[in-house]
Amino acid sequence: MAEYPSLRVYVADVSAEWPALTSAPTLTEEFVQILKHHDAPALDPRLMAAETSDLRPFAPELQRDHDAVLAGVLFSWCNGQVEGTVNRISP
Repeated sequence: MAEYPSLRVYVADVSAEWPALTSAPTLTEEFVQILKHHDAPALDPRLMAAETSDLRPFAPELQRDHDAVLAGVLFSWCNGQVEGTVNRISP
């Protein structure tokens, strides 16, 4: 694998190799901003945009779990500690 001086250079190289992925970084960043700013009204329009984008295979999963995705946008708590413990005791 090539060494990349920055993520931006890596994304540019990946986009050049796979043109269908060119909108993915923008859409992904928009989802990050929705989560970061707890912007629930922006969620549904972004999900609809994802359905007609390069993230189209991922969009139905987000729609299927819409309530959980919306909760992730609205609330800032995390159950990561619980998940780690549950996974550790599972057979």
